[in-house]
Amino acid sequence: MALVVVVALLAAAGAGKLARMDGATYLAALSRAAATFAESLTLVAAVASALNTILRRRAQGFGAAQRHDRGAGK
Repeated sequence: MALVVVVALLAAAGAGKLARMDGATYLAALSRAAATFAESLTLVAAVASALNTILRRRAQGFGAAQRHDRGAGK
């Protein structure tokens, strides 16, 4: 989790720097940096949620297949 926050902070810093280089005011650059930070964390949360769902369904699917195979021999 700490690595995710560090990467999000680096992305935010990069976005802020690029905004300043583009001629944005400090307030606009800070706003862009904050938006980038929030979007990075939101993206990570969405990907983690999707992976969690996929892995849970896969684990449940394997268990059901094994139960089905055991019942087929009767």
